[in-house]
Amino acid sequence: MSRIKVNLPEILPVYTANYTISIADINYGNHLSNDKSLSIMHEARMQWLVSLGFKDELDFGEDGLIVTDAALEFKLEGFFADALQIDLYLDNPSKYGFDLYYKIKKEGKAMTLGKTGMLFLNYTTRKVASVPEIFKTKVGLW
Repeated sequence: MSRIKVNLPEILPVYTANYTISIADINYGNHLSNDKSLSIMHEARMQWLVSLGFKDELDFGEDGLIVTDAALEFKLEGFFADALQIDLYLDNPSKYGFDLYYKIKKEGKAMTLGKTGMLFLNYTTRKVASVPEIFKTKVGLW
């Protein structure tokens, strides 16, 4: 059986978010539900954007961010009330977007590794948009 492997880039994280697993995140196996890992990554991404001065993923004029793909690699179980740290890494900047990697840690150990492909989209025309200048300036990678 082949497995997905998320290879974190060898760069410093652009942001570290915090999250505490809630009872709503727990499944019938009494551990963190796999679908909640994507929600935790979304929460970390939102915390990062807010730290840069944006309201949300649509706060770039007519353009906003959209997830184009996602991958998860599970390493450890998470349980109710576990305190998590999520390191975010921005890599592969392009004219239209970037890859965002996530290292969700529990007690300093990797619990889940994740990746989302992020693309800018003009939500009026529904067409791909170039990375907004304000985003480039605040992130400083382009």
